[in-house]
Amino acid sequence: MRYKGTQKRLPEIARELNVEGVVEGSVSRSGERVRIHVQLIRASDDVHIWASSYEGDPSDILGLQRAAAHAIAQEIGVRLSPDEAERLTTVRLINPAAHEAYLKGRYLFNQRTPESTKKSILNFQEAVAKDQSYAAAYVALAEAYALMAANTIGPPEEVVPKAKQAANRALQLDPEMGEAYATLVHLAFFYDWDLGGSEKQFQQAIELGPINALAHQWYGLDLIAAKRSDEAEHEFRTALQIDPLSLMTSADLAQVYFYSGRFEETIAQARRILEINPNFSLAYDLMGMAYEQQGKYGEAAAEYQRYLTAAVAATRRCIWRILMRWRGKLRKLESFSTTWRTHLEVNLLRRTT
Repeated sequence: MRYKGTQKRLPEIARELNVEGVVEGSVSRSGERVRIHVQLIRASDDVHIWASSYEGDPSDILGLQRAAAHAIAQEIGVRLSPDEAERLTTVRLINPAAHEAYLKGRYLFNQRTPESTKKSILNFQEAVAKDQSYAAAYVALAEAYALMAANTIGPPEEVVPKAKQAANRALQLDPEMGEAYATLVHLAFFYDWDLGGSEKQFQQAIELGPINALAHQWYGLDLIAAKRSDEAEHEFRTALQIDPLSLMTSADLAQVYFYSGRFEETIAQARRILEINPNFSLAYDLMGMAYEQQGKYGEAAAEYQRYLTAAVAATRRCIWRILMRWRGKLRKLESFSTTWRTHLEVNLLRRTT
């Protein structure tokens, strides 16, 4: 987590995240009881506005969370729609062990590294094994498989069907789960090349799950493909309001700036990314491209060098991704013998090292 153990004061953190208030929370457990304590803080002057505690059975943890969310919404004057109010008051009991596995998976998934994504899937699988009616865990599993396909962590022809299966299972359990719809639309657009009606489907998914950052990000990518950069920028900004620490969404926004000719904004956005993770190589690449377009070739060369340095650790992974792409294609060519497939992959490996 970006601010874990930080010495920064709350007003400084709030400025970086572009928020007016911060909710702090803690969870403690004693035997068969769990207690949630939350407090709302005005970020500008670090003043505590409101605080409350909620106690109950571990199987009702979602009910406690929703009660806290409802109280916070009332405290800050947010007007909830009837559907939103109903979702905050409609809760189901869950298996505490399944929920714990789900939370561990979410923590790993949000790190967005190949290794953490694979580990998150194991946790989500554990969650649905312990509670087969846990729709949120199925959605998380679908999103993790979709991320594996997007980042070529696993062969798309293997992980995409698993993502679809998990998303459809989530919808069987909760037909109004927008996150599941967003995952299915994303997969249909980017992997099945089903371009018809994707915009309307993304909008429906966002209407059902308006605070799903991934849905806004994926819709933004859909809009970029349609060459509607202004609308894509809006979706990426919305996603970052929901999840300010998403490196990929920040990079997507920087690319919108770059391809719109807004090179200073590209550089500023890339710097914000590097404040979160100095090893995020794509940010250096974006800065290099922006400097190059400005004619600042010395600065561009320096950023490209940093990009190469940051990418060295990922070299093996990049080669593996290339091989995975080729394997997927070669499986479809039955005329290739096993010997020729191996020969081609070995030569490809030699050329990329």
